[in-house]
Amino acid sequence: MPEFEQHGWQGFWLPGRRIDGQHGIVVIIKRRFEVDMMSATCRPAVTPPVSLMQEPYDDGEPPMVSYRAPSEIALEKGKVDVIVRGTAYAPQGRPVPQFDVEMRIPNVLTRRLRIFGDRHLIWYPPVKWLTAEDLAKGETWIWPDPDFSEPAPIDKLPLRYESSFGGWAKIILPPDAQKMAAEAQVIGQVIEERREKKKEILEDLKKEEEAKNKKDDKPKPKGDEKAAKLAEKAFGGGATDEKLDEETAKRLAEEEAKDDGMKVVSAYRLGKDMPETADEADAISAAEAAAEAAKKKKDNPDAEEEEPKEEDPNAKFFSSSDSTSMLDISKLNLDDEFKDDLAERAKVEARKLKDEEGTLRDRATEFGDIQLTDDSWASKYVRARPEKKKRKLEESEVPTMPYPSNLCGKGFVVSHMEEGVDKVPLPNIEDPDDLLQPDGYVVELAEFSLDKLRTPAGWATYPMGCYPRAKYFGLYTWDVEAAKKAKEKAKEEFDEEDPDDKPIIAAYDNLELPLMHPLAFQEAHPKLQVPEVRGDEDVYFTNLTPEGNLYFKMPGVHPTVTIDMSRGPEYLSLKIDQVLFDLEDPKQPAVEMLWRGFYKLRDYDELGEKPLRKINIIEVDQEGWLEVKRKETKKETGKSDGDKDEEGFNEKDLEEQYKAQFKKQRGGKGQRLDDVSDAVVFDQDEDRQVVHDEWDEGIRAEKQAFIDEQKAKAEAAAKIREKLLKAKARDMADEEFGIIRDPDTGEVLAVEPPEKPGKGKKK
Repeated sequence: MPEFEQHGWQGFWLPGRRIDGQHGIVVIIKRRFEVDMMSATCRPAVTPPVSLMQEPYDDGEPPMVSYRAPSEIALEKGKVDVIVRGTAYAPQGRPVPQFDVEMRIPNVLTRRLRIFGDRHLIWYPPVKWLTAEDLAKGETWIWPDPDFSEPAPIDKLPLRYESSFGGWAKIILPPDAQKMAAEAQVIGQVIEERREKKKEILEDLKKEEEAKNKKDDKPKPKGDEKAAKLAEKAFGGGATDEKLDEETAKRLAEEEAKDDGMKVVSAYRLGKDMPETADEADAISAAEAAAEAAKKKKDNPDAEEEEPKEEDPNAKFFSSSDSTSMLDISKLNLDDEFKDDLAERAKVEARKLKDEEGTLRDRATEFGDIQLTDDSWASKYVRARPEKKKRKLEESEVPTMPYPSNLCGKGFVVSHMEEGVDKVPLPNIEDPDDLLQPDGYVVELAEFSLDKLRTPAGWATYPMGCYPRAKYFGLYTWDVEAAKKAKEKAKEEFDEEDPDDKPIIAAYDNLELPLMHPLAFQEAHPKLQVPEVRGDEDVYFTNLTPEGNLYFKMPGVHPTVTIDMSRGPEYLSLKIDQVLFDLEDPKQPAVEMLWRGFYKLRDYDELGEKPLRKINIIEVDQEGWLEVKRKETKKETGKSDGDKDEEGFNEKDLEEQYKAQFKKQRGGKGQRLDDVSDAVVFDQDEDRQVVHDEWDEGIRAEKQAFIDEQKAKAEAAAKIREKLLKAKARDMADEEFGIIRDPDTGEVLAVEPPEKPGKGKKK
């Protein structure tokens, strides 16, 4: 099984392929430790299984909620993820407008967050409200920067990205821009409808052309001497429209009357039409049954006719086959009390089964079976959680856009208009080294850039779909060619001569296929990804517990793992690449640590040849682990060319033996020599001349060249026909929607739908 547990350690293994193309098996080992507040040390605790995916908080639905736990099954990680789950507490528990929290791991990292009380933006009107005449003169809008309100006192705050910068911004434009946007939206909608209509017109034109070609291409009669002879023999003449002669018809009737267990079907009846409806099939069956009865009566005229069976009046209460019948209780008119008794009786019988000796046993009393009639059985196995009102995206009367780095945050603004700025809540969590400022807070859509995004402040699990992590996802190198072909195929859906499709085709041409990057697998905030963690470091937290300060030493233990791939146990090197500090319960802090190793395979087939049999975990302390690492390093780097391996030979000896073997078997020109007399040995398999089909290579090449030439001509002709049909479809679609274009650029200047017949102006 991929998931396993040993001595309190949780494990998981998964076959896969790394970004560099290396096949193998990733092994993940996980352990949770509780912090002993008195001794400032860690002790083993109950460890949850390895998480297969990011776990969101249960008070909201993604993407409007942050994530409580990371995914832990990545095939590789280049850095160590440091994640903190907890709550910020004001010093001495007294509400203050702002305070800082800090995490410090000496020689690893030091990070701080600033916590603010609730605050919001204050909007100011523009220096001058511009009219259409002012804009025509070239004047531009001048907007003052908004102000930040004073923060309200705060005593504690969960460290979640809902309280960081981000969220959804309202797109509200000035009156002149709104008018232009409305016009562009109408034209865009017409262009999209025209594109769909053009596809329909093009399909209709293709069908018309296909039907015309089929009509012009009349079938030519083909001569077949054998078919003519068969027709002449069957019909007694040369014409196929003659009737069967009396002798032939009689012979066929006699053959069909014979039945040796298989129906003798005449070749002249194979073309008989099959029944098209159920009624027609029933009529044919009835006629055949009548003919069969008449035949029996003719063969045995003295036989008595069978009387029709009377219909059983109780048949409707039974579900039956030819051999068995069973009473259907649901169709009986019974009293409710009797029905309940029968139902209870059925339950009792259903709970009984026979044991190995054939004795009936009661499943309910002896085996304790769980009745899965509803979900109540699960209540004692599942921790009950109270219903929570989940956060949802508030509906807006105006268009909105999300902040790509944090969809569940607050404070994102892209418009200077009052409705988009005033009273917008500001984030409660900020990076003290990069605080938000009123100057430049509002970013207009025209200036918005993914490269200039501010990452939200926080220490929690970073979502996979948020920047900058999202930009590291892409294609594996072995999928690039298939993706290129898919891109080219997608371009074929558009017309390169259509001015409305040209921008889309250009976008496809400029699209760079992203490649997968190892940073895509990092689960921590970009500022909490560190090169290395040993596992025995000191940890200091400030204002992340009600007491204010928390210090402890990490456990300093490491798992030593062996993996058995059907060849005996082999040592597998593991490395810490995730540390999660769980401070949700400030009275019982904990730390979860993750180790990851990779066993290389030739390919996936090797896993079938050498199936994984077992993974063993042995716990060692920090000092013992360092000794293991030293031996591992010495084994990898300390071996010289002269050192003998376990079998007594080194690599140089083996190479010399390999060369000597070929010197003995072959002469100077590659000839095989006898071991005794050095005579040239004739090898039946290697030295004989094999006759090939070289004589017809020229003919085959000439034939293939002719085929390729004809195929190219046919494809070129088809492209020309396709191009002409597309041009006709474009003109017909423009005419139907009344689109007027610039003759030089093809840009849509106006849309004047033609009046439909019969809908004149009202008097």
